[in-house]
Amino acid sequence: MSFEEKEVPKHEAGKIEKKVAKPVKKSIKFDESEFKVLTEKQRNGKIIEELDFRPEFKNHHAKCMYRTCKEFDVSLEHMKKAAMELNYRKIDGVLFNHLIGRYGFYDGLQRNRVDVALEYKIPPMGVEIAEARVKDILSHADIKKAYADYMEEYKKHTAKKFDEHVSTGGSLDG
Repeated sequence: MSFEEKEVPKHEAGKIEKKVAKPVKKSIKFDESEFKVLTEKQRNGKIIEELDFRPEFKNHHAKCMYRTCKEFDVSLEHMKKAAMELNYRKIDGVLFNHLIGRYGFYDGLQRNRVDVALEYKIPPMGVEIAEARVKDILSHADIKKAYADYMEEYKKHTAKKFDEHVSTGGSLDG
């Protein structure tokens, strides 16, 4: 048996290939398995499988957090991050804290749309529009950049309305 020697180029001789694991991106979308687990219950002599809240999500405040995440279609971790980054920022004239707080995210106390609207002296539909903007902002992985883009658009829109008001003498509401 004869073996043929292969000449290895110098740049490859000492090179060791390492496989580096790519970081797994966590999804920012709402996942029910984060809050609920499949359980077996016995009813009328039959075993039924159903989703039930995990033990750490059995209290009312935790269920309100679940409801908030489900409404805005984001994970709990993403919602907590957003609550930290957008703390006391206004979206369409309503504080972000009040928009997610109306579902009981902070204290488990829920408020209806009209109560929030009366507090800011805006029509109830204004709260719905602000919540739609919040949902749009939360759908991005980078919350700060999404909020900055929203503010840039809001400033352009306000400047355009102001320019129209100055040139025509019309109302700013409209």
